[in-house]
Amino acid sequence: MSIERLLRQSVMPDRILLEVLYENPIDREIPEIYMDKRIEVRYTPKEEYDRAGSRDAILRELDSDIVIFMVQTAIPQNRYLVEKLTEPFK
Repeated sequence: MSIERLLRQSVMPDRILLEVLYENPIDREIPEIYMDKRIEVRYTPKEEYDRAGSRDAILRELDSDIVIFMVQTAIPQNRYLVEKLTEPFK
């Protein structure tokens, strides 16, 4: 549901990187909604995931002025999440 709501924001993210943690190869199957051209899906074995290290690696590879990290339970309540979070940087 988070991805669906991010795709309907008033200010659209240029890119959504979805990191899927998996224990079994079957966990690597994702719904069709994630096939949007703005979404990049990465698969990481659960035992290799390091929250701070993974986020640091992502920041180092991106050429973005603003990066918003969200966990899967963070559900945008309306269309203005990205707009409101990025407003102070305009």
